Amino acid sequence: MRSNNDIFNEYSGNLELKPTFTSTFNVSHNGYDFLKDRWMYQSINFNVSSNAITNSRIIDLSTGKTTTTPINTNGNIYLGFWSGIGMKVKKIDTRLNFSPNISYNQFADYLNNVKTVSKTLSAGMNIWASKSKDKKYDLSLSNDFRFNNNRTTQKSSFSTNNLGLNATVYYKKTWSINSDYNYYWREKIREGDESLNNHLWNARLQKTFRNNEFTLYFMVRDILNQNVGINRNFYGYTYNETRNDRLKDTG
Repeated sequence: MRSNNDIFNEYSGNLELKPTFTSTFNVSHNGYDFLKDRWMYQSINFNVSSNAITNSRIIDLSTGKTTTTPINTNGNIYLGFWSGIGMKVKKIDTRLNFSPNISYNQFADYLNNVKTVSKTLSAGMNIWASKSKDKKYDLSLSNDFRFNNNRTTQKSSFSTNNLGLNATVYYKKTWSINSDYNYYWREKIREGDESLNNHLWNARLQKTFRNNEFTLYFMVRDILNQNVGINRNFYGYTYNETRNDRLKDTG
């Protein structure tokens, strides 16, 4: 298939494609001890695909033209584990939760008739603590750290961390002020990259009426004027980084 709007990319069909079959294995567990106020959960997922449909790309370096053809390949595997354990520390009346997780993804692709196997490992740990008193205050603190590693013909890796704080203070039960703050840290992948770290801070003043049936509030978002969304991911032999700029005060 050719497009007059994109002469450098051509797509061709493949009448010999076979259907893809995926085998899936999943085990999950959830438990809660009501008397001790403790909880625990775990899940393991495993997927393996045969005759997975992927794209074979042929790049003509003399013209810059890429021809893409869907083909069958084997070697696609996914293995994921996530878990959590939480409890209430009665002496300080605080709830704590720890959530480690890890995943491994193997993806086979073809570039210029050479099979490339991409292996991506992602591991992280989320920790949060919360403390509250009815109509007095609600406090929560969280930290989410993640490490990503990708291996194809080259090796790339980076880490990220998100520190978050949310606090609400009540006055005479009907008035409250809330503030949430997040600090995003992202490791640079290449020397010379600009800083990808940013702070997000929002605040809200609120009043409720008629036993919380109605709410009137005034809210200020992005007080520090740093609201930028950044998404990173590895797919096959490619790495994508998307930045979504929000409306900002440029004055």
